[in-house]
Amino acid sequence: MRHNFLAAILIAIIVGCASVSSPTGGIKDEIPPELLSAKPKDQSVNFKGKEITLFFSEWMKVEQLNQELIITPRTNIEYKHNLKKQEFTLTFDEPLDDSTTYTLNFRKALKDITEGNLWENPRISFSTGPYLDSMEVSGNVQDIFTRVNLKDYTIGLYNPAYDTSNLRQGEPLYFTTTDENGYFNIRNIKRGNYLLFGFKDANNNLINNPASEPYTFYADTLHLTDSIAPITLHSYKINEDTLKLSKSSPTGKDFKLNFNKGLSSYQIIPLSDTVKLPIYAMLESEAKDLRIFKENFPSIAFNTDSVSLQVVATDSLGMSRIDTVHAKFRESKVTNEAIKVLDKPKTDLVSGQQKFKIRFNKPVHQINYDSIYIALDDSLVIDIDSSQVSLSDNRHLLEIKTEILQAQIDTIVARTKAIAAEQKQKANAQKDSLNADSSSVSSDSIANIKSTSDSLNIERDSIDTNKKDKLINKGKTKSKSNNQGKALQTTNKAGANLTSGNRSSSSSQSQSKQQNFTPNLYFGKAAIVGIESDSLAQQSYNITFLDLTKHGIIQGKILNANSNFIIELTDEKYKVIDTIYNHSEYTFRYVKPGKYKIRVIIDENGNAKWDSGNPLTFKQPEQIIFLEELLTVKANWELIDKNIDLNPQENSGNTAEESEDKDVDKVDNNE
Repeated sequence: MRHNFLAAILIAIIVGCASVSSPTGGIKDEIPPELLSAKPKDQSVNFKGKEITLFFSEWMKVEQLNQELIITPRTNIEYKHNLKKQEFTLTFDEPLDDSTTYTLNFRKALKDITEGNLWENPRISFSTGPYLDSMEVSGNVQDIFTRVNLKDYTIGLYNPAYDTSNLRQGEPLYFTTTDENGYFNIRNIKRGNYLLFGFKDANNNLINNPASEPYTFYADTLHLTDSIAPITLHSYKINEDTLKLSKSSPTGKDFKLNFNKGLSSYQIIPLSDTVKLPIYAMLESEAKDLRIFKENFPSIAFNTDSVSLQVVATDSLGMSRIDTVHAKFRESKVTNEAIKVLDKPKTDLVSGQQKFKIRFNKPVHQINYDSIYIALDDSLVIDIDSSQVSLSDNRHLLEIKTEILQAQIDTIVARTKAIAAEQKQKANAQKDSLNADSSSVSSDSIANIKSTSDSLNIERDSIDTNKKDKLINKGKTKSKSNNQGKALQTTNKAGANLTSGNRSSSSSQSQSKQQNFTPNLYFGKAAIVGIESDSLAQQSYNITFLDLTKHGIIQGKILNANSNFIIELTDEKYKVIDTIYNHSEYTFRYVKPGKYKIRVIIDENGNAKWDSGNPLTFKQPEQIIFLEELLTVKANWELIDKNIDLNPQENSGNTAEESEDKDVDKVDNNE
């Protein structure tokens, strides 16, 4: 019995030692698998078989072979694959074409089984004839607006002999995809002429859908008879589909038109003399839907009558179409969203002519000008009248033009600084008084002080509550009837009424408010009335007067300009901060401290915007040239000599090294 027990223990130990398990700990395997042999060998000729065999240095696994394996030139021959430990086999169902150089690029399909390390340089090339084709095309793909390198782009070479040889219809003879750095390389290409296209192939069908997939193209035919320099391609996305009216139907109480792509503008023309202009409408859902309001047609009965309208719609490419629709309306309990502000006005100001632009979510029907004004302080108010206000054609965008003079700004800034200094002086005096009092208080009086403090806190809370109520109510209504308070009235250059005096009936209240007053652009309740007779809620936008000492300046020159151009100042994420048009010596003023980039659009057609190209006619998009340097702006400093050469043959922008000794000069704000 004892011997049997010992035997069982020995068997258990032997079995335990023999069991296979994954090692724990140790150094992670980061060594890529090595291709030990291949049949046919890479760069071999006269291959006549149908089977490709690869033998690796370690056990392998295969993933998504149908998506990852690229065979060029493109072939429709079906294949099967098999993997046994270290040996991978690819078998074609039919013989390969004779006298053809093939390249098999496995990309990310083959990796080791332990850590998933990829096979480096995962491609082999061979010829079914006596020689290898040796032409090669390489380069990189960048976003045209940011110069960011773009990965996973399909890059294809097409035969120009066919009408369908393009990214929208044909199939590339040779193709590959860009790597993590946007780099591509197509090797072993047959000598000849080719067209080069690239696109983000989201659905892996080797066809570009311009409505959803960005693309790029080379403007000329590639004549591959000798080696060529690497090519840089610039990609962008723009919907080039022909503009179409997809659907028109009643929606709620209104009538809606749905287009297949976004509109940049529209015009609605009534085909009946009984319908008055303007006709109120609004764009919705990425500007694809055009809503026409029932309020335009008070005489049209619900459910029975209709009105004939001609709709002229224009897309972002400037292509227009004209449709005649018969709008019919139905009763509905569905209510539309009330009118509100979508884009707030920019209120960081410097002296001079001011433009406040405010965009609403629906058309503006009526403006009550007596409820709109600019309050610079309690004694200086700019009244806004109809001569200073304009509406865009679709009545969504309201623009106020007026003038604020430097003398007014200086007065307000000086008063603000004086109030701040006075408050600081009072605070310091109060602090010194409290310190003096506390040093003279005996320990026997602490209890009495605490009792008095509690009593004072109760009284203070009561006072603060009353003061808070007054501040909440402050500015909610503008007194237009208090003519006695308007002691002095003048007119500025923009035609605005400047009122010196108090809009409140109490001068002592004015002195109290003055200490906490902030300049603002004010819209009273119902200052704006929407198409559906809905009123805008009260709006107030604080105005800030920019101080040059807290900002920076960027200056430079545009060299070798042979056409119109647009200079754009952007942040690090390429959001446009400021724009200058056609100034060969440019200056960006009042730039907030931060990091910025500058790019220049070559505006060939002079329409003051960037225009895309056409890959089917090989018309290139308007060129964008970058200042390569990332600019660091500091307060009270000036960046100078940030010059950009628009000659495409010589331009490379200023590099950081070239600009290092031209970095910054301090601003003299007294000049």
